[in-house]
Amino acid sequence: MAALRLACLLLVLANLLFFVWSQGYLGSTTSGREPLRLSAQLVPEKLRLVAPEQLREICRLASGLRTDQGEHLLADWKARLPEAIFKLVTLEGAPMYQVAIPGLPSRAVAESKLAEVRALGVRSEVSFVSPSPDQVALIFATFRNEAGAREYLTGLERRGIRSARLLLQHSIATEAQIEIRGPAALQDRLPDLLAGVSDLTLTECATP
Repeated sequence: MAALRLACLLLVLANLLFFVWSQGYLGSTTSGREPLRLSAQLVPEKLRLVAPEQLREICRLASGLRTDQGEHLLADWKARLPEAIFKLVTLEGAPMYQVAIPGLPSRAVAESKLAEVRALGVRSEVSFVSPSPDQVALIFATFRNEAGAREYLTGLERRGIRSARLLLQHSIATEAQIEIRGPAALQDRLPDLLAGVSDLTLTECATP
């Protein structure tokens, strides 16, 4: 009976010794054990505390740029501040509304049509525009809003000018904005980034 108890005790001690050895507590250098993995992962000199404010992202919008100016600044800012995310946004101008007689096959036909218009009492200045070599248009007026253009067109129709039309002209994008996104720590570096750029305004993005 005493021999059995001794055997059980030795078995428990052997299991305990094996557990201690397998966990690396005896100083083994075998890779893959937990203490060694922890020592490999934790590099104290690379650890630093970061305030919650520094983890917050900001978004700013630089406005008042010409399209060509925006493209140049985008490349420059990306090189100077690689940790930020930049996005160029081009803004289309407001559309224009033209009252015109389009699709005339030649300048001679356009001049003949203008003579008919003058005979109907239209004395306002009319310009000739050639959108293509085989087409000429008579432009009576250009408006920034559709209501004004339609009112003018109605006036021509009352005089008997039935061939006049309302044409929508889309403006070419001439203005640009640059969206700047990144950690809140970038806020202090933005003034240097924008220095020397005239007529530039910096605001918060409409959507974060």
